[in-house]
Amino acid sequence: MKRFYLILVGIVLLISMQTAQCADYFSAGKAAYQAKDYNTARTNFVNAIKTNPNNATYRYYYAQTLVYLKQYNEAKTQYGYVIQLAPNTQLATYSNQALDYISKTTSGGTKSANTKKASTSTKTTSKPASNQPKAVATATDNGDNYIKNAISSSGNVTIWDKSRMPLKVYINNDIKVKADYINQTKAALAEWQAAGNGLFSFVYVNNPAAADVTVIYGRKSAGDLGITKSSNNNNKREKSTITLYTINSATGKPLTPIDVHNVALHEFGHMLGINGHSPSENDRIYSVYDFTKYSNTPLKLTQRDINTMLTLYNMDLDPTAEGDNSITKLLGSEQERQNIALNNELNYIKEVPSNPVGYINAAKSYESNGDTNNAIAYYNKALELDANNKTAMISLARLYFNNKDDKNAEIYLQKVIAKDPKNIDMYCNLTKIYLRRGDRLKAKTTLSTLTNKVPEAKQNATVKELIKAANQVK
Repeated sequence: MKRFYLILVGIVLLISMQTAQCADYFSAGKAAYQAKDYNTARTNFVNAIKTNPNNATYRYYYAQTLVYLKQYNEAKTQYGYVIQLAPNTQLATYSNQALDYISKTTSGGTKSANTKKASTSTKTTSKPASNQPKAVATATDNGDNYIKNAISSSGNVTIWDKSRMPLKVYINNDIKVKADYINQTKAALAEWQAAGNGLFSFVYVNNPAAADVTVIYGRKSAGDLGITKSSNNNNKREKSTITLYTINSATGKPLTPIDVHNVALHEFGHMLGINGHSPSENDRIYSVYDFTKYSNTPLKLTQRDINTMLTLYNMDLDPTAEGDNSITKLLGSEQERQNIALNNELNYIKEVPSNPVGYINAAKSYESNGDTNNAIAYYNKALELDANNKTAMISLARLYFNNKDDKNAEIYLQKVIAKDPKNIDMYCNLTKIYLRRGDRLKAKTTLSTLTNKVPEAKQNATVKELIKAANQVK
């Protein structure tokens, strides 16, 4: 037994030493890369990869270095490894773009067998990642802006890929919706298009299923005048749904068409990529719409609104980029961006303390920073304001489950299932809790309820494994 313990400790120490050595090689390589000493960078990246061959970031930097050294064949192989090791990530997207650049730079070269394109590949530009010159304005050309307030609650930048333009927009034209509301909504979108200098454009469609952006009108909500919900793939927008409310919940009175226009200006800013809010009440993407000041007064985008959006769409999102337009130059490291995002969300709560969305976004920021306790606290604050908030319930169920706080996890899993009785993941996690306790009867009952309500769940791989575990005889 003692010998096994000593060997195990030796293995742990060896792994720790290798990890530290690997990080040292990578740090040295990155420093040389940034100093444009590409031969030294190559040597260090090779040593880092030998220690950790499955690290996609190491291989990406190595590939970038090889491009500068004009060793294109090996660079193509390394980009291929990146795509295999980290599919559906920004690194895969940049690697695909770099492969396109190499193909155009070299005459008739064929791609390595490892260069199958990831599903996130885009065709916006052909470059060796961030290093091919681009004909765009620099961030400093865009003037005064609030770019640091534009990032999401997790510290990310998310915009529409330029290859998607023009974006297809569907506006609900139900007979109950006032024509003036629709006209003013279209006017707001036209203002953004004019401000974009060709970076983004729109076309209207009659089929919501074909739309990238859907606009609907609601009566009223608890304090919201508009809500934008977007789905993203890494740093790329995929879909957005905007709800514009037509009743002032504080007074019960309908919004004028001009008020709808002003709110639409704000929500379209979110849809395009300004995920946070301006700290200045003079900007359209400020967190609060002041009826006493602006009601029925036509508003225009401020120059800061426009500058912020132009900065977003001219930004180089490659994490290895170093120019004035790079995300690290404008917004700092990943950790710095997460800290900025958290500060933004906490400031929003100060401005609008009664909106549960602010607490949910702050909780997400705390999660991104690895602060589970504060994340749980802020999700609970959101539920205090909105006891039926499904996002908060699902998040608490997940956090409690991951922390093995089975008592609280069970409570929130059951609440989510009551509201969403076809949520397979929630049933699976609840079953796992019962199996952890050794309560096979409850595990079987939970799975039986799931498969009765969602028959196709029987084909789910996790469900199959849980059924087998629940029926296993001890």
